[in-house]
Amino acid sequence: MLQLAEGVGRWLADNAIRGPQGFSWPNDTLNPESVGYDLGSGVAGKAVYFAALYRATGNSDYLDMALGAADYLISVIEYPSSSSATRRCRRMDGSIVRFSDHAARKVRQLLSKYVLAVELTSGSPLRV
Repeated sequence: MLQLAEGVGRWLADNAIRGPQGFSWPNDTLNPESVGYDLGSGVAGKAVYFAALYRATGNSDYLDMALGAADYLISVIEYPSSSSATRRCRRMDGSIVRFSDHAARKVRQLLSKYVLAVELTSGSPLRV
């Protein structure tokens, strides 16, 4: 079973988009801008997957992939001054998505849970 999991990990690593902000994966391979952030099929889920592979194998390449995905997630969330009524998320193409403070709180909650999951799974603190 571990061999199969590592095969998936190698495929994911080979298909990662490696940018200055970290690692991401498109939801649609024909559209590299279609990056998702969720735990189910997005960057966060892949980070947790790589952290689990690292824990199971001790292979630091998997930890590097988990941390690269975390770096990407952290980089796409912008936190302007607290007086702002909206928050922004920068897409890979440079465009900005605006969302309400309520949505921003939900994103922060998700990222907090995700960071905790990666740290617990990998046994290493994330570079934040």
